[in-house]
Amino acid sequence: MDKEINDNSKKFLILLLIICLTFFVLIIKAFEHIPQSVPQSTQTKVETVNNQPAEAEPTEVNREEEQANAKPQEVHFLKVNRVEEDIPTNNTEEALEPISDVQEGDVAENAPQTPELTPEQKFEEIFTGALKCKQDKQYVKALEELQKAASLTSDSSLIAKSYEEIAIIYATVKRYGTALSFAQKAYNMSPSSSREVLLARLYYKTGNIDKATQRVNNVLQRDFSADRD
Repeated sequence: MDKEINDNSKKFLILLLIICLTFFVLIIKAFEHIPQSVPQSTQTKVETVNNQPAEAEPTEVNREEEQANAKPQEVHFLKVNRVEEDIPTNNTEEALEPISDVQEGDVAENAPQTPELTPEQKFEEIFTGALKCKQDKQYVKALEELQKAASLTSDSSLIAKSYEEIAIIYATVKRYGTALSFAQKAYNMSPSSSREVLLARLYYKTGNIDKATQRVNNVLQRDFSADRD
């Protein structure tokens, strides 16, 4: 009986050993076949990536990135087109209408008309500016403006008026000889008591007392005779 049990045990152990060996062999073979179980498409992509030249076509990821970058530009152009569509056609044509289409007569009629100044008005305008320069002690500028004013008119009284102011400016800067010359011209063109008094002062400044006295007497006689009448 014991012998039979031992035989059965040996058989069981042998069978168990065979089963274990078989299972072990199957496991080894299963590990050997694992690389072959990878899908062929994956292997193709891996090989393509490894063998891809430097100037290969962009991958799907790059295409998606380029499309993503291009989308904002497309949206921008769409916005611009919408804005242009909203602009009325008539306003656009009016804005682009050339200025040359406007008739010259229309511009002349709509433009403000500035009346042209007469020589006398020009004289008074420049003469007033010269007096302002004289008041500000800008004597050179004042003399230039007074000479310019005198050249604009043929009226002897206006020219005498300008020469009288020139004589006063030269007298102010103590150039009595030049002042006396302009004062004499002013008196000859339009005699007056004020201009003869100016002559008397300038004669006195230049040392010609007799002429200065004579000019004063002339003024006194003329004014007194007017008072008698």
